[in-house]
Amino acid sequence: MLTVSSKIMKYLLFIFNFVFVLTGILLITMGIMIKSDTASYKPVLSDDYFTAANLLIFIGIFVFCVAFFGCCGSLQENHCMIVTFSVFMSAIFIAEVAIGVAGYMLKAEAVEVVTNGLNETMKKYYSSSDAAQFWDDLQGQLACCGTQSYKDWQQYNLTLPLSCCGPANGQKGLITCTPSSPELHKTPCLTALAGIIQHNASYIGITGIAIAFVQLLGVAFSCNLAHSIRSSYESV
Repeated sequence: MLTVSSKIMKYLLFIFNFVFVLTGILLITMGIMIKSDTASYKPVLSDDYFTAANLLIFIGIFVFCVAFFGCCGSLQENHCMIVTFSVFMSAIFIAEVAIGVAGYMLKAEAVEVVTNGLNETMKKYYSSSDAAQFWDDLQGQLACCGTQSYKDWQQYNLTLPLSCCGPANGQKGLITCTPSSPELHKTPCLTALAGIIQHNASYIGITGIAIAFVQLLGVAFSCNLAHSIRSSYESV
């Protein structure tokens, strides 16, 4: 028979596993939201950024399944299931810490990665329909112009795209966008886009590390419960 403290630990572990189910859903949701939120910016982002989002989804699914396994083990007082659960949760803890660290690394590299991507695609604006579509969508959605200013277009001897100017130009029937246009977007696209990427990377870092340490408590509870169950078997 389990002691009173062990029974309390058993139900605490069950409650923690219910919380883990919710964190699994949270990780899946965040991974999907980050991917969908930045899908249109893929031409200027590194694959590492999307790999981190995919890992959030994968770990979320794994956490969801393992938490369900842990719930069954704690309620049935099954020593083998709880030990297996502890091993899985320890592996997830390491993976989530790694994801958290990767998130902060992506945040630190965001400005450099986005700058290189924007400059490379800008050169192809008039030679690639994909590059043109990307820049028109970017400048229109974020109300920005150029990498660091509208002068970046002039640096490559390119005329300013109409997307560098606000909707008012189209309403007035203007067919050009110039540095003197009153509706010219003043915000650099680097500032606008890097801000979004850094914001999402911070979410990856904070979520990964915060949930990892919450799960560490679950590992401690499960190890304690497994020890209590084994001791009760040996005393019979």
